[in-house]
Amino acid sequence: LARARILELFGASKEPWLVAGFVEYQMATGSTRVADMLAKVPSPHDKILLDRINEMVRPSASGSARVPALALLAHIVRREPSWLHKVPQHNVFRDLLQMLRFERDPVPLLSGLLLLITLLPMIPTMISQFFQDIFDVFGKLAAWDGRSAPYPHRDHLQLALYGLFQNLYGMYPCNFVDFLRREYCKKDNQEVFTHTVRPMIESVRMHPLLILASKNSETDAERWKKMEHHD
Repeated sequence: LARARILELFGASKEPWLVAGFVEYQMATGSTRVADMLAKVPSPHDKILLDRINEMVRPSASGSARVPALALLAHIVRREPSWLHKVPQHNVFRDLLQMLRFERDPVPLLSGLLLLITLLPMIPTMISQFFQDIFDVFGKLAAWDGRSAPYPHRDHLQLALYGLFQNLYGMYPCNFVDFLRREYCKKDNQEVFTHTVRPMIESVRMHPLLILASKNSETDAERWKKMEHHD
């Protein structure tokens, strides 16, 4: 009953204070119930919510707020709200990618990487415009010397990077392999290729689309119409 009443308040008011208050409470308590309610907010509260999360995710934000904000956004994404397609159109997605490229702390890196891995299969038709940024994230993390990272963060980051590799190779093999070829044919990157990238490539089978498709055709929206996220 209380949840229904709160959702009625979201529908009756368009003021930003309501969402801002729930976000602050969720960040302070980690409440799953509040996160679930935030995933159900109607328009225009979805934009207010993403704006508030973005304030804490962007590279200039406080590091202590970044991880809880990423955890909240990941929770919302997993609930697949009706406005999920707005996430890649919002600055929060661009700032997420920028954070992944330049962050050095393994905890927000891992949180952001798992969020990206979760989100990619949900918005396959909207990713091509971000290919270069996402590929740069992969290249940066593949080259990152994580030996100074505390255990088990180092191992978790390696597993998450492999998860990103699987998503990119499984969904966009032509574009991704083209990036790998351009990036790791450089002499400066041979060590990274040998140590990190080559074992990943050797762990998968040859993707049929490398023969049957092209960089342009594999991003065609028609390809995804009959597919679910797990496909």
